[in-house]
Amino acid sequence: MRARYREVTTTHGWPCPNNYRFEGESGTSLLLWACDRQCDWYVGADHLETLEREAKHLLELSNLKECFESEDDDVQLIAARLRLESDH
Repeated sequence: MRARYREVTTTHGWPCPNNYRFEGESGTSLLLWACDRQCDWYVGADHLETLEREAKHLLELSNLKECFESEDDDVQLIAARLRLESDH
């Protein structure tokens, strides 16, 4: 993560013991709530194309492939496409 993104303010205590923030090119932002039994990832970008490119990279770092989801229809399509690509 630190090789690709610039780490910004880390907070502690709420909602998890460690909450990491990263920024990247083209308005990419990452927030990781690192709790005891799980880590929730929040990923954003200025454009859907940027989000898709960064999500493709991030899927290799964790189990995000199995649990990457969103309430946004466009992001759901990106997630589905990336899952299909990774299965082949």
